[in-house]
Formats: sequence, C-alpha cells, structure tokens
Amino acid sequence: MSDTSLSLLLRATSGDPAAWQRFDTLYRPLVRGWLIRYHIHPQEADDLTQDVLLAVVRGIERFQHTGQAGSFHGWLRTITANRAKEF
Repeated sequence: MSDTSLSLLLRATSGDPAAWQRFDTLYRPLVRGWLIRYHIHPQEADDLTQDVLLAVVRGIERFQHTGQAGSFHGWLRTITANRAKEF
C-alpha cells in the first residue's frame, strides 16, 4: 500500500463522508490483515477491525502527520496492536 494521502486524512478529519468511505475501503482490509497476523480469529478480527476504525474516527483530529513516509501507517498499526493486546 502506498503512503497515505494527506489530503484524504484532511478531508476525513473535516467529516467528508466520501473521504471516510474511501478510507474504510483502503484501510479496513489492512487492519483486518494485521489482526489476523496477530492470531486473532477471523470473525473476531471483523469486530476488532470495527473497534480500530472507531478509534481512528475518535482520534483522527489528534493525529499529527510528521511528513515522514509511513507516519500514519505507524499510528494505525499502533492502534491495531493495542486493540489486539487488549483482546
């Protein structure tokens, strides 16, 4: 997956429904795949993926893009790993 589009993040942060739909299309499979690699059962991974995406919705305004390639992926993966550990 390529680096996250800063414009997509900005539009999603502003509440643009089309941006959130695009975000979901791009990142739901990625998050689910990470969870399965953490040995989460596929059905449970679906629920946890929803939890991760909800955490992103709630926290996206606090995310500070550093300008470094992969900073958003790192943030998203940290949220995902924390949810997996909590589970």
